[in-house]
Order: sequence, then structure tokens, then C-alpha cells
Amino acid sequence: MQTVMRPSALFIAFSLATGGAPAQPSSAPQSREEMLKRMTTATGAARASAPAYSSAYPQRIRDAVRSHLLLPEPIEGNPVAEVEVRTKPDGIIASFTLTRSSGSPAWDTAVLRAVEKTGRIPPDVSGAVPSVLVMAFRPKP
Repeated sequence: MQTVMRPSALFIAFSLATGGAPAQPSSAPQSREEMLKRMTTATGAARASAPAYSSAYPQRIRDAVRSHLLLPEPIEGNPVAEVEVRTKPDGIIASFTLTRSSGSPAWDTAVLRAVEKTGRIPPDVSGAVPSVLVMAFRPKP
């Protein structure tokens, strides 16, 4: 019998980027800072008119994804997997990509499955939904 675990804690750090041109693909691995700089540059014009998100909004997104995160096995250490999520205006997840592997195939797979099962990013209290999110997932605090 296989044991399925839920992480005791899940931390999702993300950047909200809205509108603008898609980020340019790169064949070289990038640091989180380089990726965020690239996204900011690509969406700079749209940022001026981007909606402000409530302080509770990141937690709503964390809760939506965390409810779908299941681990088939214990994860050693505290690896970070980064995922870029693109949404439609109604919050439906249009695409998602693992932009930085954690080095743990089991953790990467669990994170990608959770994002896929989430299906829709909840809107903020204003009704706004970011068109691009970059989320970093860790299994432990």
C-alpha cells in the first residue's frame, strides 16, 4: 500500500505580472532574480495600469494550490520548484511550465500535478486575476 502525504507546510512565493508581451524563452537556466527582471521588462508598459492586489490575495492562491498537493513519498531536504503559470482573464490556467527544477523528480511532479488540478486561479476581491504568476514551492517552512 502506498502512503500519500500532504506537506506539513507549503510556501509559495510569487510575482504578479500582468499583461504585456510573453517573457522570452531562454535555453540557459536563470536565477529567480533574472527571471523576474525579464518578466518585469516584458510587462513594464502594462504594470503602470496593473491592478493592485489585496494583501490576502497570495494566501488565497496558496490555499487553492495547496489543496491539490499530494506527495507519494517523503521529500528529502527542502527543495524549491519554480513554476510559471499563465492565466486567462477569468482565472482559468491556460498554461504552466516548470521554470526551475527542484532536483527532486517526485517534488517537481507533485507541484505540476497540483497546479494542473487547481485549474483556475481565484480572483482577488476586486475581481482581477494576474495573467502571469511565478510561484516557488517548498515542501517545508
